[in-house]
Amino acid sequence: MKDLNQVYFDLLLSKNNSKDQDSKSITLHQPEQNIHSNIICIPIASMEDLKNITIQKYEELSVSISSKLKEFTFTIVKMQAGLGSSVKRLDLIKEVEKRTNLGAKGTDLYFDIHGSLKAIAEIQLMQAKALSEKNIFKHIQYKNLVNEETETAVLNSVKNIELSEKLSLGKTYLQKKMPTINTEGELTTERMAPAGHGFVGVAEIVETFLNDVTSEVVAIGNGEDLSSSPDVKIINWVVENDIPIVMITTTKTSADKKGGQISIVKGEIDHVTIVEKAQAQTSGQLEYFEELGLRANDNESLFNTNIVVINKKALKEIFKQFVADETLENFLNNFAPDVIQNKKEQDGRTFTQLESALGSVVLNLDKYFRLNFNTPIVSFLNLNPNDRKSFFMPIKKREDYEEIKKSHKVDEQTYRLVPTK
Repeated sequence: MKDLNQVYFDLLLSKNNSKDQDSKSITLHQPEQNIHSNIICIPIASMEDLKNITIQKYEELSVSISSKLKEFTFTIVKMQAGLGSSVKRLDLIKEVEKRTNLGAKGTDLYFDIHGSLKAIAEIQLMQAKALSEKNIFKHIQYKNLVNEETETAVLNSVKNIELSEKLSLGKTYLQKKMPTINTEGELTTERMAPAGHGFVGVAEIVETFLNDVTSEVVAIGNGEDLSSSPDVKIINWVVENDIPIVMITTTKTSADKKGGQISIVKGEIDHVTIVEKAQAQTSGQLEYFEELGLRANDNESLFNTNIVVINKKALKEIFKQFVADETLENFLNNFAPDVIQNKKEQDGRTFTQLESALGSVVLNLDKYFRLNFNTPIVSFLNLNPNDRKSFFMPIKKREDYEEIKKSHKVDEQTYRLVPTK
């Protein structure tokens, strides 16, 4: 098999050049304006529309933990493959480490523990170690997704944590820079860039497809978010119900107006997609899109947290049942993720980076199994506004970091963030 980075990039390139990618203009169902469409956002979906969509409320999960978890390895994957230059932090790096170059956000942002500053990436591993000591799982494995610019800082940030029999470092996913497209529409190496965090989703799915999988649950989350690991209740629900994949969402608030909308695409067999702000803007429905889920009579709108849980044991059983005879190439082509065309300026010229998102990878895989085998594989676990900050506090700008430091502290038993009193 050729390098997975190239396999992933070839998928994006093929999808970018396909008719499917060219026909991305959409219209949302907006009945009050007499606009009818087969794309129905969750806030206005009927019970009939939702009958084949599993949406579990976090607050209704069982507090009773199954002994089955002792048979499972819990793998935690943190996405550290972006510099996150929109978070201004050179002053922090110089103050703590005397560095002048950015690493990943998770290596450059710090919280106080026992009177010393620890990088977020280091605290993430400390969280995993604390969990391993509770003896709930057979084993806990910790992995990072890095790129060539963040690899050194990420690996340095975790090297001082003492591991144990119940905790190990798994292989590091290295996401390489790939070619971009110039203004003439040609691939070029004049600008090279990683191709989005969809890579780690493809990597975990490929690993499941190719290998005999024992009992393992993988949780993928943002590297700079100390809340981005699911708790034991969530993993218990996934294992007890043999759920192949879970997307963790949170109820949309007024702060989330610009975020994507989880939506149902009606057809002979329905499937699920994410409608993005840019698509609503193109269809002239931006105001409607932003208010969905916030109006008095709407259902909750599910806002994607970028946390995905993959039950490899359950997913492998689906693969064995339906795609055991497929080649890897054909299998991947069946669920190629949607492409984000990210235009960047360099030396006065415009280059288009081809990228994809983790959510697109798992929802396109779900679409493939729904449409071809009438078998949903993705469920949704939704956090209400009260539970949101226990799992979702991303840092998109410096102000987010400063606010979290004011309102939260690191618990010195679990190493998770808890509100300051």
